[in-house]
Amino acid sequence: MVSFNEMVLGIKNMFRMTEETSQKKHEAEIQALQRQINPHFIVNTLNSIRFMAEVAKFDGIRKMAESLVSIVS
Repeated sequence: MVSFNEMVLGIKNMFRMTEETSQKKHEAEIQALQRQINPHFIVNTLNSIRFMAEVAKFDGIRKMAESLVSIVS
């Protein structure tokens, strides 16, 4: 009976550890995706600002946006 209870506890611990490992892996994957998305979003936003400044003939803003795009990308 004692051996059986120890085995059950061991199995429960393995399931818990597997679940924790899976959760950590999932969180790491999400963080990696977020790191990829954020720079892309920033570059697109800066390009939109650059285009709007170009249309409105605000050369200083256009040049600043272009410089930021070159730094970020």
